[in-house]
Amino acid sequence: DVPVFKPTIFPSQPPLTEDVQILFQVNMTNATNFYTDEAIDPAGLIFVGLKGQNEVLGAWGGDWLPSDTTNGTLHVLNDNGENGDKTAGDNIWSLLMTFPAGNTGGPSLYKYGAHYAGADTINGGYHPLDNEMQGTDHWVNVKVNGTTEVYDDFGLLSPATGIESKDEPAVPEKMDLAQNYPNPFNPVTTIQFTLAKDQLVNLTVHNVLGQKVATLVNKKMTAGSHSVQFNAMNSPSGVYFYKLTSGDVTLTRKMVIMK
Repeated sequence: DVPVFKPTIFPSQPPLTEDVQILFQVNMTNATNFYTDEAIDPAGLIFVGLKGQNEVLGAWGGDWLPSDTTNGTLHVLNDNGENGDKTAGDNIWSLLMTFPAGNTGGPSLYKYGAHYAGADTINGGYHPLDNEMQGTDHWVNVKVNGTTEVYDDFGLLSPATGIESKDEPAVPEKMDLAQNYPNPFNPVTTIQFTLAKDQLVNLTVHNVLGQKVATLVNKKMTAGSHSVQFNAMNSPSGVYFYKLTSGDVTLTRKMVIMK
């Protein structure tokens, strides 16, 4: 049988005990802009940016504008054979980043953005370079293990690290809702779920009184693994429940906001 590759899910980890290097690589050959669904010409790229959940990656700060490159919330990859890029001009943009000792370890979300002529005016100029994909992100396990290499295709959710070979279907057998991480949290947490087929899903957050405080997803999504962030900046401390519903199936888990 041909092995199928899928990402390994890791538990949260303590702060790093030593510096860690991660090489981010993204193939822009068949990239499209999420907002317009139009192909991005690799020859016209000004740069490819990287933004993410970990503080080293900017902690999702900034506004997905070219100016974010000046405040450390959008990191510039290159395709010139430098700073980790293996082959100049092959449309695989790369960046070797150091996560210092003491930095947060464990799973961390990230995403790329493509800047080219006119890209910064799309979507009315609101977060215009957040043009890779919406509602889901790539993720990498930040851990002490030499240099970790991730390889992604722009716009596609592909396995980044911790790849295992399994003689089993890549598509889950049933819908599943994972425990959010971190938990307890303040103010941002990540919720992961898997779908066995393309289906309309609804992901909501409720307080202990059963009142809905947020709708995180309400659309048709593809089979496979997905992750969504919940920002509880405007919610008080306490116990909450997040609920994933599709058709007549509902899955619920508990989470705790601790401020």
